[in-house]
Amino acid sequence: AIGKADVVLINGLKFEGFLPRLATASHTRAPIIELTKGIDKLTSATHEHDDDQHHHHGKHDPHAWQSVHNATVYVTNIANAFCTADAKHCDDYQANANTYNAQLKKLDKSIHNIVADIPTSQRTVITSHDGFNYFERDYGIRFLAAEGLSTESEPSAADVARLIDQIRDEKAAALFTENMASPKLIKQIARETGIAVGGDLYADALAEPDQPAGTYIGMMRSNALTISQALAP
Repeated sequence: AIGKADVVLINGLKFEGFLPRLATASHTRAPIIELTKGIDKLTSATHEHDDDQHHHHGKHDPHAWQSVHNATVYVTNIANAFCTADAKHCDDYQANANTYNAQLKKLDKSIHNIVADIPTSQRTVITSHDGFNYFERDYGIRFLAAEGLSTESEPSAADVARLIDQIRDEKAAALFTENMASPKLIKQIARETGIAVGGDLYADALAEPDQPAGTYIGMMRSNALTISQALAP
């Protein structure tokens, strides 16, 4: 499929560690477009993590789509890539991008409004892996992660113990499982801290198409509402 493609879209920021090898093997002539070009990147504190090259990351946190503002950059980059590959229909791509980015701006405002109702003292939560730093930066919810940047990583017993101490010290308000990560560790932490599990969040993948989180807009709204409902006073 890559060998026959007109254009290849990737996240970039070393999120797809396998892609360069796959593109070389496919002998594709298609341009490979990094959709995170031009975003406001966050430096990752755990960028040296490498789990057998399945999910290797570089200096910057690659989960940039967890910022709706960044998502508008993705959309613009997609439209520009399609215009280059198919100039005949460029007006259509640009029009669709403008329409969708208008929806994203409304979504961004909606998430800010949802979070505004959560007391500041209730805005520290625990998730399975470190995939929500952009959400934290944009919307003011502090995330502590049980694992590293990858859902493949395995925290040590000492890491878990330190996290439990931090949860107690910072009075974290809720725990959340993720749709792509095992809930085992989060449930263990819930038992040891007495903090309730507030539901599933979506970091690296959507839900099924017929589910509320089955689209990007639906996923971001679902995450915001799940967090808000768990932290409601």
